[in-house]
Amino acid sequence: MNTQFAGKSLLYCAVLAFGPCIPIMAQERDIAPPPPGVAAELDGDYEVLTRGYLHEAFATPTTFDPVEQPIIEKQPPELIDEILPDHRPAGENVIWIPGYWAYEQEQQDFIWISGLWRNVPPGRQWVPGYWHDVSGGFQWVAGTWIRADGPVSFFPEPPQSQERGPSSVAPSANHFYVPGCWVYQDNRYGWRPGYWAPYQRGWVWVPARYTRAANGYVYSDGYWDYPFDRRGQVFAPVRFRNQAYANVGFRFAPQAVIDSNVGLMLHLFVRPDRGMYVFGDYYGGGATPWFEYGRSDRGYDPLFTYYQWHSGPEFVNRIQGWNKYFDSHPDYRPRPTLTEQLAFTNAHQDFQYLGQAVLGDTLENLVSTRGNADRFMPLEAGQRESLTGVTNQIRGLTGERLRLESAASVDANATTNQSLRLPTEKLNLPALPGIRVPEVGREVPDIPSNLRNVAPQAPRVPRGRDLPAPNLPRNLPRNLPRDLPLDLPRLPF
Repeated sequence: MNTQFAGKSLLYCAVLAFGPCIPIMAQERDIAPPPPGVAAELDGDYEVLTRGYLHEAFATPTTFDPVEQPIIEKQPPELIDEILPDHRPAGENVIWIPGYWAYEQEQQDFIWISGLWRNVPPGRQWVPGYWHDVSGGFQWVAGTWIRADGPVSFFPEPPQSQERGPSSVAPSANHFYVPGCWVYQDNRYGWRPGYWAPYQRGWVWVPARYTRAANGYVYSDGYWDYPFDRRGQVFAPVRFRNQAYANVGFRFAPQAVIDSNVGLMLHLFVRPDRGMYVFGDYYGGGATPWFEYGRSDRGYDPLFTYYQWHSGPEFVNRIQGWNKYFDSHPDYRPRPTLTEQLAFTNAHQDFQYLGQAVLGDTLENLVSTRGNADRFMPLEAGQRESLTGVTNQIRGLTGERLRLESAASVDANATTNQSLRLPTEKLNLPALPGIRVPEVGREVPDIPSNLRNVAPQAPRVPRGRDLPAPNLPRNLPRNLPRDLPLDLPRLPF
């Protein structure tokens, strides 16, 4: 079947009254049933998921040690050709990063992690991950953001991290801790200790990390990235049935989106064993809430650290409060699929917190939502051609990376620091057209190590009147904070 995931097959969720950025009270607007025949079609070839892995290029938790991905016996399908959506977020550095297959252990099958619009971090370029053929099956090699002004290099396995947290008290409440890491120089590893650095308003520092490759490890130094609301737009993952993607000429047009800001914060978790974020209903075990991940000795969450400083203890209390509420109210958690989400909204139109329980929508509905006129722009023909070329270049890196990394070998008789025999060539990144690198010092802060003697900024002062405490359900757990927001997007983020 030559099909496009477009048109009427997703019209049903355009009737949702809850845009991802500005939830609307359910009782203010009726929710119509889906068009005839849509449910049957959704039950055929595919279903849109509102639970699953977050695309690696959007966000990845920091792990102190590289994560060894599990070996999957089942062979992953071939990559799918994606059609760029008709609208993209506004911004000069927004590109489309293609999707990839991820293995879902619960269903013991692969799901498609849809591509996304991404505001490229300054001076970075995305190197996509891929499935590597290993003894006993297939293993995922994660993607990573690499410096755009140099080739990708491969290194021996770093020693176990020595990071144990800061050894001194923070200079002020406006400082954050940059974890230490190993640095490979002169054919040996040396430990670079962590340090305190001042927060920079509007910028999230992503610490340096090592990513496991087919042979060896890829090092990505630290860089400044955007907060959630400026990173781009996440699209919903999809589970295909009947191998519809294998048909000749099949193309996939992502149109279902996931709230990439507040809704994502409410239902964001970390899978430490995979080194990935997951979103949706992961309450009750199997994943760590993102606000708890940084308390462990396995990793660090730069995003939560930033928002904790930026919005203060009220933000932390509210995020934890919502987590406790949904953990103890399974009937009101986000549904795992967009079809079930529609049924949930129809059955709970009088639920006061329906906006906080809904994650999925259509891009068309999101673009037309009040307040989003300046956030999205139509994709013109010239832009589509240029951005499609960028996407093809990114996808082309997958094959080049696999070929290059497979050429490296490990000599078991050599010393640890010499065990990796690197190929004579390196993975050279293509120059992506239309990407303007913001100027350091004016548009982008200097690196934290150079800012240690700079006076820190004060956190943003909340604007507007305080929100009144909502009337919470009668069966609210006692330990749930009573100052939860009725409409989280109005919070002073």
